[in-house]
Amino acid sequence: MDFYVGSPTGAAQDVSAHLNRDLAANFAWLPGGRALVGIANAGIDSKVFLQPLHGPGRALRLHGLQALSVGVSSQGAVAVVADGTTHAPELYLLRTVDSAPVPLTHFNRRFDGYTYPVSVAVHWRAPDGQYNDGILTYPNGYTPGRRYPLVVFSHGGPEWASIEHFDADEVGPLRLLFAAHGDLVFEPNYRGSDNLGNAHEHAIYRDPGVGPDSDVISGIRMLEAKGIVDTARIAAVGHSYGGYMTAWLITHQHFWRCAVVADGVTDWTEEYELSGAGNLAWTRASLGGSPWNPRSAALYRTGSPITYAGDITTPTLILSGTDDITVPITEAFALYHALASRHVPVKFIGIPGAYHMPQDPVHRELFYAAMLQWVNKYLGP
Repeated sequence: MDFYVGSPTGAAQDVSAHLNRDLAANFAWLPGGRALVGIANAGIDSKVFLQPLHGPGRALRLHGLQALSVGVSSQGAVAVVADGTTHAPELYLLRTVDSAPVPLTHFNRRFDGYTYPVSVAVHWRAPDGQYNDGILTYPNGYTPGRRYPLVVFSHGGPEWASIEHFDADEVGPLRLLFAAHGDLVFEPNYRGSDNLGNAHEHAIYRDPGVGPDSDVISGIRMLEAKGIVDTARIAAVGHSYGGYMTAWLITHQHFWRCAVVADGVTDWTEEYELSGAGNLAWTRASLGGSPWNPRSAALYRTGSPITYAGDITTPTLILSGTDDITVPITEAFALYHALASRHVPVKFIGIPGAYHMPQDPVHRELFYAAMLQWVNKYLGP
């Protein structure tokens, strides 16, 4: 989202262009309409940006907190719901845009006092020079010099990012749970992510699989070069577009010990024909047209993991909500049958009544537990 300011001549100026980030729809005016505050991903952080009507914007100082939502009082104080990798969400107050955040609530203090795994930013370049970043979480009790199993979690969107939140969006508690079970967790912000500027975000257009694949694989190689990864025990996990990424990765590489494809796109033509209107619009725009347009039809085939499903050898768990209209369950059925017919170890779980992610606590727990159990089964000693 960009912010334009009109002028007496009628020409509008994009005053937020220099931020080079997607500003979330959650924004608010400061008193008098002199500036807007809004949230955007930048690196592995979720920041509150201040954008005046004239001149450059800047990020407010949150002292390591990650913004989830923001509001402004009539006196100009800024309220932010924020969290961090070791801090559950709370409400914070910045009395002015230059103040430090002060906690107003302690609803989640029961999470204080635990020992949490260490998460750090990592950076690398793909073979074509594409710059990427991501989050590496070390297992609890990490010992330098040892090699650990690696869980690669690809975020959804794709125009989103892996951020150092406490309950990390789609991955939820899995970052902490995998680390507690002795795994490294790698969350790559492959091209298409919205945290590194427009060029990085839009590099996925007309390139849904090959480029992002090279980002993820080169990130894994970067970690392997550090001598911390047990290369015989690497799992691919992802939800939504991350599920697409996982399906793509296991069709094109065969070193994976196991994989989890959750609500993942496997067939772009089915996605175009059967998904909800919002996802249909993104599919058409990113792939360059419809599957029935000769100029774009080939990419619908070559960019679909189902095209290469006959190459999959990785034991795979497939999860799908029965009421998902973003990625219809038929795509999960197709992947399941492609693996089962070739006797590749595969398990399918359809979650009753679930949309694109189960919302009720019972099925949400099932969703995470199934992922954890499948990965532990194959990455265990």
